[in-house]
Amino acid sequence: MEDGNVTVRVAAISALTGNRSKSKLIAVKLSDALTDKEPVVKRAAIDALQEYVPLVQPTVERLIELLSSPDRDVRLSAIRLLGASGPEAAKGLPQITKLLNEQDASLCRTAARAIASIDRRTVEPLIEQLKSVPEKRELVRELAVAGLTAMRVGLRYKEGQITHISFYRRPKAYEKSKPSNVTNEDLKLLRHLPDIEEFFNVHSLSLAGTQVDNDGLVYLSG
Repeated sequence: MEDGNVTVRVAAISALTGNRSKSKLIAVKLSDALTDKEPVVKRAAIDALQEYVPLVQPTVERLIELLSSPDRDVRLSAIRLLGASGPEAAKGLPQITKLLNEQDASLCRTAARAIASIDRRTVEPLIEQLKSVPEKRELVRELAVAGLTAMRVGLRYKEGQITHISFYRRPKAYEKSKPSNVTNEDLKLLRHLPDIEEFFNVHSLSLAGTQVDNDGLVYLSG
């Protein structure tokens, strides 16, 4: 991937991607390609590295550097890959969080999803900081949805309105001594969905095993 021709370098990355061995050497070569001067090569390397998550720290650090790339697509791809790497990309949270202040709505949404994937515990504090800013209302909603998705709470929409909420068993790593589904504390994020109050006014009594306490929080009983 040191050829002077950009097309050749991209083709070399594609050839590595076709190798099913997923060796550490290939991962290193793809990581090295993140430092290429051409955005198209960087994007190709990022796409190929999707097969190697969770990423090793040297690769995470290079992706963090790409968060300030002048190329929008490189930045978006880097954010997505860091999010896909989960907790291994925790070092990048401060830089990703700063991107929530960008004017680019797509970039902000992608950053919100990555933050929730890396550490969902950071979502609620961020929402508390942003919810009083009118122009951040949609971003607050995006953060809430991303946090709920990270907790395996499924939301289904029809014509822009929530029609179903599905509570899936949490990954084993999050289970307490007594296995349970989503907790009352987790579901605080539901309060930040602008259409949630209407949903529960209509559906709360028919949601099996679901109750609403005095604070308006939803939890599963039994």
